Amino acid sequence: ACSGKVPKLATSRGMAGSAALGVAAACVALLYGMTREVATIEWRPLRREFGAIVDSADLATMSRVELEVVHAVLVERGLVILRRQFSSLNATESLHRLYEAAAAADDARPDAMASFAVADPSCAPGLPGCVRALGNVADPLGAIPELNRIGLEWHTDGQGITALYAAKIDGPRTTLFASGREAHDALSPAQQRLAASLEGRFGPGRIAEESVAECHRLGARLDDEGLGLASGVDDDALDAAQLERKKADANRRRWAHYDGSPVRRHPKTLETVLFATPIGLERYAGYDGPASSRLLADLLRPGTRPHRVYEHLWQPGDVVFFDNRKMLHATTPCSPDPHLLYQIFMRTADPMLRATALPP
Repeated sequence: ACSGKVPKLATSRGMAGSAALGVAAACVALLYGMTREVATIEWRPLRREFGAIVDSADLATMSRVELEVVHAVLVERGLVILRRQFSSLNATESLHRLYEAAAAADDARPDAMASFAVADPSCAPGLPGCVRALGNVADPLGAIPELNRIGLEWHTDGQGITALYAAKIDGPRTTLFASGREAHDALSPAQQRLAASLEGRFGPGRIAEESVAECHRLGARLDDEGLGLASGVDDDALDAAQLERKKADANRRRWAHYDGSPVRRHPKTLETVLFATPIGLERYAGYDGPASSRLLADLLRPGTRPHRVYEHLWQPGDVVFFDNRKMLHATTPCSPDPHLLYQIFMRTADPMLRATALPP
């Protein structure tokens, strides 16, 4: 058994009150049969409420145990930032290593790597699962980078962990992050009860079974705050194949984990959070589609106000991991400056818990 008394094993060092992380990391080392100090990851808090910056750490050379420690910090803090990564690796080597780092999560699913959209052309060929290219410059690996012009769009990527790597950044490019726990805690008691009672259906019904960028091209728009679907995609805008995918709900795995209430509990930390993706909301029971979108926007608004948001200004070589089970994030208006990022979404096995569910 692992306990806080296990000495000189893998540890994480951070802000006061993070001793539980050291215990979790020690357990990792012990399970690997190690009896000496094998990994020390030093980190500092990004904000009081969430986030960690890992200084002087190189993903290219980290051991499996060190990656497990990073994931322990990620589960606790929701967001982990590493700077100046992969300077010694070429593009293919960097993305293989990024995949290995994302897959080090202890509950990553064997079938975890998959695209968000069917036949996604942004997936780089020759790499495990789907490593998506995002931006406005050519991908050296042959993917067609997705350039998301939808602007501000708050969401979670789903039940799992996302890794983003900035391969090329010329000029300002940002991503916004907010805590799902803070978003829930910012609601009034009446709003919390209402949110917990909602039963939602998510899917392509008001948009299309395509990427967000393609849905935008076809006519989908978010409200000015990026919190609710303002206009969807008319079926007349779809070609025959797109219409067939929409009617068949062809990628149900993309949406099913959002169904139900937006109030959930994290399967590991048991924190109560808001968990939703507004662009895919079809309706809540008892409300039509537009009213459902306005309701979800009202629930997300307090937790995404500027004082609760961290704006990450990308620098070349940045790697950002975030736990979608406790973090919300938003794209920002597209920059014309050259940029190329890579995204990995790693599904996790442990399901989000209903707000009223007891831990197993």
